[in-house]
Order: sequence, then structure tokens, then C-alpha cells
Amino acid sequence: MTIKNRGTNNFFQINDRALSHKAKIVVHGNNNLIRVGPKTKLGKSSVDIDGNNNIVEIGSDCAANIVLKFRTDNACFRMGEKTTAIDARFYFHEHYHIEIGKDCMLSAGIVMSVSDMHNIMDLDTGLRINEGKDIVIGDHVWIGFLVQVMKGARIGRGSIIGTSAIVTKTIPEYCIAAGNPAKVIRKNVFWERRLSPSVDSKTARYPALQLQASWEGELDFAR
Repeated sequence: MTIKNRGTNNFFQINDRALSHKAKIVVHGNNNLIRVGPKTKLGKSSVDIDGNNNIVEIGSDCAANIVLKFRTDNACFRMGEKTTAIDARFYFHEHYHIEIGKDCMLSAGIVMSVSDMHNIMDLDTGLRINEGKDIVIGDHVWIGFLVQVMKGARIGRGSIIGTSAIVTKTIPEYCIAAGNPAKVIRKNVFWERRLSPSVDSKTARYPALQLQASWEGELDFAR
């Protein structure tokens, strides 16, 4: 575990056991906040901040290998409790936010960026036309292998994003989306982390299954 604080008024709230020996945090700048919740484990992870007034908040009971790179001021990354990530990278080159809900499951090769990292200009006016935008991921979202989530994307709770999809807009809740750009291919679904034994899909049932979402957006599967 390596923490390098090369600024002033930076605040770190991190449990000693949260960071593995492969994890590192480097901050160049002032008034940045990094908070990692209890029982969270960050494996091969890095937080690299070059800027001021940025926020990183990771909830409790998370397990993740993540890379966070900030090259701006006033940006924010939040990950909800019980979220897992095999390998995910998040890039901030403008002052926007990435919000990931509770109990999400991120596979490997995930990339999210709040901007295009370079200007695109209108030839006639000379004005920039590719302003950055927030990314918002709801609770209990499953993001598959090699997915890219672009600026302005929003994914509703309970949804699944298929392998190698590129998400560019709003995906509604409780659906499966796939492709480039990602489009809804099935509605009215939910998912679980467990893998049940194979069954005959024609006879399989979840008796009296009720899908309930509390006001906090937490999912509760009650039989």
C-alpha cells in the first residue's frame, strides 16, 4: 500500500486493511477527499489525482480492482456499498461525476469516462461541441466484460449490460442491453450473483416471487 500526499488539506479516511500491497494513492493538489468504507477491499488499484477539490467515496463491503485518474478540479467518483469490480477504469478530465449504485457487479475491461479527453470544435463558429457529462449507474446493475460507458450515459437499476457493449445514452431499469451503441434487447428481467443448477426453462418458476425495491433503491428478493 502506497499513499503519497503532495498537496495541502487533502483528507484520507481509509481503513488500514482496505488497500492491498498492490494498491496506491497519489495526490497532486489541494482539498481533495478520499474516503473508503469499512470492510472494503481494494486489490490491484490506483487513485491518481492531479487537481483540487475532487472527491472519491467508496462504500462499505466493496471488493474491487479499479483505476481512478483525475486530471481536473471539482470532479467526483462515488461507488455504493457491496459493489464489486474485477477490473474497471474511470477517467476524469473535466469537472463531472461518476455515480455507481449499491450492489453492482462490474466485470473486467470496463472503461468509463466523463469526457472525450480532447476538444471537438465547430468549424464555422470555433465553439466546442463535445462538453463532458455525468455518468450515473443505478443499484444492482451488472456490467459485462469489455463494456465502455460513455459520458452522459445512465443505466437504470437492476439492468444488465452485455459483453463489449458501448453505452452512450439512457438504459431503463430491469432490462438487458447490448451492442454498439447499446440497445435494449429484453425487458422485465432481474439477476442474481449466484448461479443455480440448469433447469428446464419451460417448467422453472420462482413461486410467489416478489421483486421489491425500497426507497433507497436496494433490491430485495422475497419468496
